[in-house]
This record gives sequence, C-alpha cells and structure tokens, in this order.
Amino acid sequence: MKTYISLILTGLILSGCSSLTSEQKAKLDNLTPCEKMDGLITEFDNRFDALKDIKVQNSYLDVWTAKYNVFGDNCQVTSFNNQTVTYQCQESYKDQQQAVAMHQQAVELTRQCLTKKTTG
Repeated sequence: MKTYISLILTGLILSGCSSLTSEQKAKLDNLTPCEKMDGLITEFDNRFDALKDIKVQNSYLDVWTAKYNVFGDNCQVTSFNNQTVTYQCQESYKDQQQAVAMHQQAVELTRQCLTKKTTG
C-alpha cells in the first residue's frame, strides 16, 4: 500500500503547480483516511510538496491549498520561511460540543492509523 501512495504522490509532484486533473482527484478521493495520513507523514521531509495545489502568496508567507484534506475540508500548506512549513486544517464550529467531538474523532483516527502502521 505504501508503494501505491508513493506512486500517487509522485504523480502529483510531476503535475507541477497546476490544479488536479479529474483522474488525479478521483485517485485521491479513493484514498482511505489512513492512506492520506501516511501520505502526509511521507511528505513531511519533502516540505509537503506533493500536497501543495494552488499557491496564494503574500508578503509574509506562502500558502497553498492542500490537494487533499486529512481532517475537515479546509486544509492548507503554509511556508513561513525556509525552515518552517506546516500542513494545517481549520474548521468553524457552532459550539464547544461540536468542536470537542471533532477533536475526539481526529484523535481516534490518528490513533487507529498509527497503530495500524506500527502493527501492520
């Protein structure tokens, strides 16, 4: 499975700065949440290059929309300088209960994926 994710990420890197084709989007949409998390972990050392989609630049930092979202629908890659690059997701919630539920879901998903990775 790791090879499959690597192939998809390599294809995304080769696609350059352009937005995703419908075929690439379909492949990403078919990834499981754990496969997406594996891709995120794999791309950490590459400054998340394979996950960068459309670039928005301003005078303080560079921001790219993410090619896929691990949590929620609003993930992005941000470069503050040559050393600091982040992959982050943000979401708005109506109340604390909704925010706590999403946090618990994210913790559980992360636990499941990382446990599967260490035992699999």
